[in-house]
Amino acid sequence: MEQADIRAYQRQLILFCLGVHGDSTAAEALELMGNAALEGGAPREAMLLTTAAAAGLLRELDRDGLVSRCENRVSARHGRPEATWAVTDAGRVDSMPLPPSGQQQLAMPQLAPAPTLRTKGGISMEQL
Repeated sequence: MEQADIRAYQRQLILFCLGVHGDSTAAEALELMGNAALEGGAPREAMLLTTAAAAGLLRELDRDGLVSRCENRVSARHGRPEATWAVTDAGRVDSMPLPPSGQQQLAMPQLAPAPTLRTKGGISMEQL
């Protein structure tokens, strides 16, 4: 799974979610994306994990003309206004994107077996 494939999936997914849900803050978009990705069987590596990452993606899509910034909404949680975003006609995605395939295999270091330690009673730690 290449980083470019992951980013393309994230872009399509957020556009799809905004198209279905409507105006959303970055936090709401992140939650919508997470739910949709889990339902679609996406690997964890393909999901955005922070609100800041979702906000960055939304700003990127805004520069490309695929989303537009709407009115601010006051957040009761943070006590300040937060930007809302909506998909434009150019960015509308009508179907749920397929997650990227080919999960990355992380190389796990081989660990040496733990030495067998004996307690005072002469039994091993496994037996204990």
